[in-house]
Amino acid sequence: MRHNTALPITLIIVGVIGVVWYFGWFPNVESITALALVAAGVLILATDRITKSSIVLGPMLIAVGGAIWLHDTYRVRWWLLMSVLLIIVGVLMLIARDPRIPEHRSADSKQPPGEPTQGARPPPSEPTPPSQP
Repeated sequence: MRHNTALPITLIIVGVIGVVWYFGWFPNVESITALALVAAGVLILATDRITKSSIVLGPMLIAVGGAIWLHDTYRVRWWLLMSVLLIIVGVLMLIARDPRIPEHRSADSKQPPGEPTQGARPPPSEPTPPSQP
């Protein structure tokens, strides 16, 4: 049975944000938004591991959160931040094209990549063996 860790991790993150907000460690909404985007990116990478979509989405959310923080804290102009974000998303999309990166996370994470799962049907390109009477 596969255990889904997304809900407990989300609850922990929301709780930490609440505690930090209570003590006044967040000066404004932009900091909370930046932290939430970074946390969402880390959560995607932690739950989906490395797939063609998570290798782009996770780091991109982290980069957007970082850009919001840089703009809010150091007043870096959005023109520069957007240009850097475009470079990052382009590089991530090129990395995602690597054939070694799986399309989806396998159902059985303990199984080595490339090995068929138990009870799996052969791909349509392979003929199915005749059934025994």
